[in-house]
Amino acid sequence: MPLVLYLKDVTNGYLWSIFIIFLTLIPASDSCLNLLNLFLTYLLSPTILPKIDLPDGIPRDAKTFVIIPTIITNCDSISRLFEDLEIRYLGNQDENLFFAILSDFSDAATKDVDSDQEMMITLKKEMQKLNLKYKNVVDKFYL
Repeated sequence: MPLVLYLKDVTNGYLWSIFIIFLTLIPASDSCLNLLNLFLTYLLSPTILPKIDLPDGIPRDAKTFVIIPTIITNCDSISRLFEDLEIRYLGNQDENLFFAILSDFSDAATKDVDSDQEMMITLKKEMQKLNLKYKNVVDKFYL
């Protein structure tokens, strides 16, 4: 309270003094959070997460999906999405590992937008292209 009264006299009003106090609280709170994070990292030691050792690959009874959630905004984002999906597949090839895209289109004022149909066709084409490129007994990629 004394700081507010002092600033009121210096700045000629309560509004300016409250504004100045607010501006000084922002860096002060940031510094406090940084100090808290620093102390917590010294007090709490990290623990190693357990890993699954699968030298022979994923067993048949433990088939797994890698699901990539995304919001699709345009056709360019679809091609980038499938490039990333292919990279994930190439880094994690296993006969019992599958990949799926969990997607939605961006928000719109109406239920259907003209570009939705075009993007859906592009999605299906890209998915078929990947499944044909990495032909297996079963499809590896799903929508």
